[in-house]
Amino acid sequence: MKHPLLSLLPILTLAACSEEAPEARADAAEVEEEASASLYSAEDEAGYMARFNQLLDPAAQGGRGLGGYDPLEPVAGTDGYTPLPAGETDLVTPEAIDAVDAYAGERNSQALIIWKDGKVIHNAYYGDTTPETLIISRSLAKPITALAIGRALKLGKIESLDQPVADFITEWKGDAQKEMMLVRHLLDQRSGFLPQGQSMDPESPLNRAYLHPRHDEVIINDMPLTYDPGTDYQYANATSEMVAPVIERATGMRYGTFVSQEVIQKLGGAGGQVWVNREGGTAHAGCCILLPAEDWLRMAILVLQDGVWEGEQLLPEG
Repeated sequence: MKHPLLSLLPILTLAACSEEAPEARADAAEVEEEASASLYSAEDEAGYMARFNQLLDPAAQGGRGLGGYDPLEPVAGTDGYTPLPAGETDLVTPEAIDAVDAYAGERNSQALIIWKDGKVIHNAYYGDTTPETLIISRSLAKPITALAIGRALKLGKIESLDQPVADFITEWKGDAQKEMMLVRHLLDQRSGFLPQGQSMDPESPLNRAYLHPRHDEVIINDMPLTYDPGTDYQYANATSEMVAPVIERATGMRYGTFVSQEVIQKLGGAGGQVWVNREGGTAHAGCCILLPAEDWLRMAILVLQDGVWEGEQLLPEG
């Protein structure tokens, strides 16, 4: 079985070598035009439009997107958090470290941590960033979805990467095309969903799936498929966003709570916050988790060590 961390690798590689789209694939623009949004409350629609207008307001945001994420939900860290141990090595020269430090600083980096043989041999923080600063993930949240799925697999909450997503998103039962979507397709970007793109149309499912106070329901009910799941690589935020409702339905835990207890705390991390679509709503999994730099390092070490942390196999081998 191809395990979740390996399933993530094609996100980096298949953009340049993806399979040709099936001949029967619908034109994405036509599908988007034909997609009709489901009905949601006036309050939800007003909240959506407020976010949409904020996103498009270059005077307020300088054209850089949302100025912040609201509301945020805690992703609790470890009680009695302690930083990773520091140490020295003679395998990396001071000149090399200085060169990397300068390179990172010149390119608007927020943090640099160099870890070798179980020790942090150098760390640097730039501008206003400190070791406690919560760094906004943007799409670096997507690899966390692989860790979450991997942990759910290890706990037996998900049977395998080849389990149909419709086992959890039961609204899709009876839809032959959506029933083809497997859990692995949420990790390797082969869901079949409308590919990522930009739109100035407030009715576009791309905007609604990102900004709506019920974005998970928008994706489940309204996001069109433009090709059969598993047949083509097409990057889409909605694909990774679906991991949050899958985890919640598989485990009975809120996504942020599951990531907190089964990933961050297992690694001894400090924790942070995650954007939820509304108070008490669903977390975003394809973007918008905020964690300190060392938490990102801990997750990288977990991957490097094949899912093992302090002798415990947290993720399936491989």
